[in-house]
Amino acid sequence: VEQGCKSTMPPQILKEPKHTLRSHTYWVESCVWSPDGENIATASADKTVRVHDAAGTELWKVGHPDWILSLAYSFTPKRKRLATACLDGRLRILDATGGRVLADILAHTSSINCINFSPDGNFIATASYDKTAKIFSVASGKAVHTVEKHACPVLACVFSIDSKFLISGSMRGWVRVTDVSTGKEVYAARAHDAGVQSIAASATQGLLATASTDKSVKVWKLGETGKLTAVTTLKHAEEVTSVTFSPDGMFLASASTDSTARVYEAGCTWEEQARLKGHTDEVNSVCFMSKQPRLLLATCSDDKLTLVWDVTKVSVALKVAQARGARVAAVEPKDPAVTMTSVGDPTDMGGID
Repeated sequence: VEQGCKSTMPPQILKEPKHTLRSHTYWVESCVWSPDGENIATASADKTVRVHDAAGTELWKVGHPDWILSLAYSFTPKRKRLATACLDGRLRILDATGGRVLADILAHTSSINCINFSPDGNFIATASYDKTAKIFSVASGKAVHTVEKHACPVLACVFSIDSKFLISGSMRGWVRVTDVSTGKEVYAARAHDAGVQSIAASATQGLLATASTDKSVKVWKLGETGKLTAVTTLKHAEEVTSVTFSPDGMFLASASTDSTARVYEAGCTWEEQARLKGHTDEVNSVCFMSKQPRLLLATCSDDKLTLVWDVTKVSVALKVAQARGARVAAVEPKDPAVTMTSVGDPTDMGGID
């Protein structure tokens, strides 16, 4: 156990969200914060994307021909974009400031389950029920690479933080790593016993997390060549639908069909720090937003609601506990043969007789 990582405390149970968004009329499939933390976008089976301010007030909405299953933001110095993935197999790119449709691309022959921009803003990836994942150029709107080795529906995809690799996960539990520059597969392994429903990359530790219908979250170290090395496994009572890291890499959050979301410390003990109990149906998506000194977490559900939780106190409590653990570790003897002595102890030659 690393120094400063010895703190053990029961998870906080949170039942009162900071804001409740009630704008959708059917299942809310995806929620995502804008990179500047000013807005939160939600996608629903009611065939709309809705964008709200941080307090939950709806700013605008855009209708689609079918269910919207996934959302992704990309802010660069040149553009602010919001991408949508739809049951009709189409990828749509919207102007994130007002919802104008900038591109409408028939990307797949079946539903798009997941969509993500590369961190450098140059590419967008899609994972589809047609058994493929694709990488598109944002500049041209054209597909540049297709991942075809899954041989079953592809449920999740994410780029590595350096935009070098695309990691995709399938209904059969396989994870495949593709080199973005060449389109060649560099690593593949069966990561779970059932479908990989979500994949997240940590911005700070070179870690990936995969969430599965096998009721687990697994954490991996992504190597320079694209190889994944197992770090730890987190068990859930029911299927895990979504996973995400906080922007500072300090926390990992997951969502489940048991109607809860969980927040774990990331990197040391991997202990559960909080459990969020505000939904009445399965939770489909989780996403963090950090705007110092606040840390917020959004969850969306089949109960038609998106809840915004203030988890700042959870963060503060963990930092305090870790600081105390670091102080204890600093005074603990490193040599097992050395023991602590008190004043007056006859074994302490510097003590008082």
